[in-house]
Formats: sequence, C-alpha cells, structure tokens
Amino acid sequence: MPVALRRLELLTVAIGFFLAGGLAPHICLAQSESPTVVKMEPPHWWNEGTEMAFVLVLHGENLADCTVSTQAQGIRVLSNERRSSPDFLFVRLGIESGCLPGDKYLILMDNSGHQRDIVYPIRDGRMRPICGQGVESGSTMYLIMPDRFANGDEENDMGDDLLETGVDRETIDARHGGDLIGISSNVDYLDALGVDAVWLNPVLLNDQPRWSYHGYAVTNHYKVDPRLGGNDAYKNMISIFHTRGIRVIQDIILNHWGRNHWMLNPPPDSSWLHHWPEFTLTNYNCNVMTDPHAVEQEVLEFNRGWFVKEMPDLSPNEDAILADILVQNALWWISEAGVDGFRIDTYPYSDQDFMVSFADRILRQHPNAFLFGECWVSSPSAQSVYLSGSALASRDTHLESIKDFQLYFAIRDMIQEPPSWRTGITRVHGILGQDGVYPNPNRLVTFVDNHDTDRWRSTAGDLQRTRYGIGLVMMTRGIPCLYYGTEIGMTGFAAPDGLVRCDFPGGWTGDAKNAFNSTDRNKEQESLWQFTASLGQARRRFRDAFSSPMSHLIPRNGQYHFLRSDGEHHLLILTNASDKSTDLDWYQVDPLRNGAKTCTSLLGESGDGPDYLDWGAQLKLEPWHFQVYLIED
Repeated sequence: MPVALRRLELLTVAIGFFLAGGLAPHICLAQSESPTVVKMEPPHWWNEGTEMAFVLVLHGENLADCTVSTQAQGIRVLSNERRSSPDFLFVRLGIESGCLPGDKYLILMDNSGHQRDIVYPIRDGRMRPICGQGVESGSTMYLIMPDRFANGDEENDMGDDLLETGVDRETIDARHGGDLIGISSNVDYLDALGVDAVWLNPVLLNDQPRWSYHGYAVTNHYKVDPRLGGNDAYKNMISIFHTRGIRVIQDIILNHWGRNHWMLNPPPDSSWLHHWPEFTLTNYNCNVMTDPHAVEQEVLEFNRGWFVKEMPDLSPNEDAILADILVQNALWWISEAGVDGFRIDTYPYSDQDFMVSFADRILRQHPNAFLFGECWVSSPSAQSVYLSGSALASRDTHLESIKDFQLYFAIRDMIQEPPSWRTGITRVHGILGQDGVYPNPNRLVTFVDNHDTDRWRSTAGDLQRTRYGIGLVMMTRGIPCLYYGTEIGMTGFAAPDGLVRCDFPGGWTGDAKNAFNSTDRNKEQESLWQFTASLGQARRRFRDAFSSPMSHLIPRNGQYHFLRSDGEHHLLILTNASDKSTDLDWYQVDPLRNGAKTCTSLLGESGDGPDYLDWGAQLKLEPWHFQVYLIED
C-alpha cells in the first residue's frame, strides 16, 4: 500500500476511535485480531528541552507478549521490558539529536505476527511554555486548596463519570466545587497581597469514592481532575500567573498513589508496593530516619508502612521502571504546563535513594526549578539532614529547601506564653539562632499555618497576636507561605482536617460576603488583610534585603528587634511580644542602626506606632507591637 494511503487509513481509523470515546487520536487501531492498546502514557513527548529517553507505558490485554519496533526517523526503541502482569508493556524510547517534531510511527507486534500501528506524537520542544523558573529568594508564597478557594465554573462541578459526584458544601469532607478557573480569576487579589508564587494542593485526578477533594490520592498522573477544570484550565491558569510574574508550584506525591489508580488494579508487578504479612500503617514518626538510636523495625515501619489504606505505598527503589515513571511525569508537567517547581509531599516517608535521584534528574533538566520537601521533624538538625549542602547530610539530596516546621513550632508555642529566658519570643530567637545548620536559611519555606495544622487566627487567639505571628513569618528569614484565608483571619482547629479547609468567603455565587473585595470585609478582616498586604509589598520592594542574612537582638522583656538589609537598604523591625506595654530601649537597638537618623514606616496605617520618627525619640511599644521601618541617615 502506498505510504500516503496507509497514513490516510491510519488517520481515518484513529479519528473514528476518538469520536467513539476511545483513546486520543494518536493511537491507531486496525485489524481486529491485532493486539489492542487500551491506555498509553505519557500521551506525548518532546524533541528537546527535557530528558531524551523515556518509558512509554502500554496497557492492554496480553501486551506483555508483544514487542514494539520502529523505522521512524529521529526516534529509537531502546528496549521492550515486561513485568509479572501480562497486560503491561514498557517501551524505552530514545529521542535522537535532530529529531523533527511530528507523529512517529511505532509497530506493535504480538508473538503470532499480528501487528498494530501506533502513532506517537513528538512535540517541538521550542514551543513549550516558559517553565522551571523556580522561586526567588525574598518571594512570598501562597498555598491554595483548589476545591475550597473559588468556583469559577459551575459546569464542571458534577464529575458524572467519577466515583464521587456532585458538590456538598455543608459536608467538610465532600467536594465543594472550587476550581482552577476560580483561582486564575482572582489573580488581581493575589497580586495585591504581594504574592510571587502560588502552591496548589494536588490538582491531578483523584477518582476515589470519598475524600477526593484534598487531592493526595492520585489515580491518573497525566490528567488534571476535570472537577477542577482539566488540563487546559491548568495550563491557562499558569499562563495567566506567569504573565503577572507569579510562579506556580505543583504538589507532588512520590510516596503513594490512590488505591484506585489505574496502574494498581492490579499493579504491573508486586514489587511496586511495600508489602507486609498483615496490613501495616506507618508509625508517622519522621524522627526515626535521623535517630542514631532507632531500631530497624521502627525505621522499616515508618518508611514502608502505608500512610492510610486508601494510599498504597510505593517502592521505586525496587524497580527502575517505576522510578522512571515517577520522574518523567514530573518532567512532563514542567514542559506541558510550565510548572516552576514542586512541593514534595511526605518527603522522609519515601524511598530515600529514589528521592535523591528524583531531585537530581529534575535539576539536570531545569536547574532553576524550586524543590522543597515536607519534613515534619522535631529539630533544626533533623531538618537540615534533608538539604543539599548540609554538613549533617550523609549524601547530596539535591534538595535546596524544606518546609520549616521548627520555626512554625516556635511561633505556635510562643504566642500564648509570657516572655522569659526560655519561653515566649525566646523560642523564636533560639530556633533562628540555630540557622547555622542550614546551607541557606533564606530558602526555607516558612509558615504559621497550612492545610494540616490549626488555623493561625484560632491558635493566636486575638487580632494583635494574629498580626504579630504573620509579621514574624513575613519579615524573618525564609520564603513565607501564606495559607489561603490566613490574611483575613479564617479560623478552625484541625480536628478533623476539614475544619481548616473551609471555603474562602466570596468564592461561590450566592455567598453572603465576598472577602475578595475590601468593601465586603469586616473591620477585623480588612485590618489584617491590609497588614499582610503591606508586608507582602514591602518584601517585593526590598527583595534583595529579604534575600540577605538577617541580624537580630536577644529578646529582653518581650522586646524582639531585627534587621533586614542588603547593605544599601536597611529595614528595622521593632516588636513587643508581650501583654505589657514598654518603652523602646534605643540603647539595645543601637547595633542595628547603620548610621540611621530617621525611621519611616513601610506599613502605613496598618503598622503599630508612628509612621515617622527620629532615631532615639521616645516610643512606647504597646502589647504585641509590630512595625517595619526603613531607616536612613
């Protein structure tokens, strides 16, 4: 058959299959006796700008009996690999230098000689969106749970073909209908807060019968949940944010998949999951990974126990195919959507050899990508072990940042304590005083609350303490991450977690109040929002100062003062972490002076105390006073 007619036949069959609701049109099905491909991942690859070898996963009845070959130019079949399941075939493909973009024809042949043609798209790497930009030091991050922020498209709410359908905003563990269009439509709100990077809780498909709203039980790694708007909405949202200079961080889970993941029913091989004689949960104690006195059994329970029954625990150390699938999926989203980095969920729980390889491979392709891990441990030294360049690490993890739980714990504990040599603000000073264990403390991601903790407004107890904690995390070293709604004082205790994942007021049609608009915020919400936004804009204006080391003074009687300076601009932060008013001790502050004569507030009406004062002028610090001054000579 002439080549042109053969390609026309393939295109006709593919389009017919696509219109009938089957796979995407790049899989061409022909003779009925030929082997059948039910699913193929990744759906496409690129001819440059990412790894030039990848694993093509083919799934269908008895595909393990088949072999893939090709005569297409620019692409090579490196190997055909099989596992214990008869229904998976793993094809390693290599992209040659000079490969032109376009459809590449692969031949799938079974052991009886029946064959089927697969058209695999190779895209132009030069046409990828801007991607892998990372997050700059001095930036401010904002965490959003997509289902709970804003519903921008009610037509995607139902999810009729999925296990959990519809919305129920009265039930905390049900889906509420928030989506990516709702997030992108509020870019002005985020920009006004001074947000430079957005981290979203997982957006990939969670086709689970319950609790699918949080996103941490992924069932399809190449499909954004349609209830959030799907792949196109995700790519469009990232494009909108990039236009405004806002980076996007994708939440990635390498420790486990959702029980209903299409590759786990059944899995390609039993070695892909950690198994026990009886079902075993992790002991959830991250400290055993760095504890020199830990017993092996408890280390194994932590690392190989399942997080919950609905999330089977992966073992990428056991199979290079699984490891490659996890890495290439992350690379795919960077190139496909323009993702700028990853927050890595449950980092210490995962196979650590694989985690090292994962970060190394991502950064080889995208050196500026920002990778930070969730390491819920109990000391700065234990946190530092997971950082690249740490003197305490036994290996190079290639991870430049982690979530700073140690500063969070200190702020949480100090806020209700009286100041003393051991309690109150001394806790924060003491934790920051151990920053020498970190290669670069300005790269740590800091926070006062998140989707797993009590809401900060509830922890702090009143408005002044709430302001103080937000001020500390925004002005001290690190990249502060605001949890959606913290800036308006949303409340709740994480018992259960759903109580700290409530809907942002105004994100839904018919909401009584719209906190996205200043006119609808009550007095306390507006005061806190203006305070937080002033801090965020100050960070933007003086980014170099917040990218530089900080200097702080020993707390005395609740007074805690520190300096952020890039050598040219000097920002003096004056605070009183006490229930008692006190006069500022200028003599104590003098080491931070840098020859200054005047102090001008960067917070305006949202700050405490006068907007302007001369150095040495009498200043009374009211309880929980917080002010940021630009000091000049």
